[in-house]
Parts: sequence; C-alpha cells; structure tokens
Amino acid sequence: MHITLLRATIAIPDAHSIKEKRRVVQTLLALDPQVRAIVCSGYATNPVMSNHEHYGFKAVLRKPFGESQLKKVLNTVLSEA
Repeated sequence: MHITLLRATIAIPDAHSIKEKRRVVQTLLALDPQVRAIVCSGYATNPVMSNHEHYGFKAVLRKPFGESQLKKVLNTVLSEA
C-alpha cells in the first residue's frame, strides 16, 4: 500500500479529535513511512497546528487558505520525497 499524501482537517478542536488525527497519521506512517500528511484548521491555537511535527504532520494549512498557499505547501511537502 502506498499513500502519497494525506490532508486532515481539525473541525472541532477537542482532545478526542486531536487523538484521533494523531492515531490515523501514526497508523498510516506505520504502513508507509513515506506518508506526507498535512493538517488543516482554522483553530490557530490548536496544539496540532502549533506543533504539527510532533503529531506526524509534515505541514500546516491555516484556514482560510488560497490556491497559491495550497500549491506552495503541496510543492514543499511533495518535494521532500
């Protein structure tokens, strides 16, 4: 199984949501260590957003974001192969 990219959105910034996102990313990384995960949220104070690498994410997209910001993050994350 090969996963190129994962984008996860934190819609509700509660402890359960954070734990669930971390579990999903860790499970996918166990299956494929090359997974590149990006977290998206409008909650700037969420611990995942301020410490995304600790949770297994390679990058952050703060909502709202535009096409140019999305392209920049995708190019950066996908070029890390």
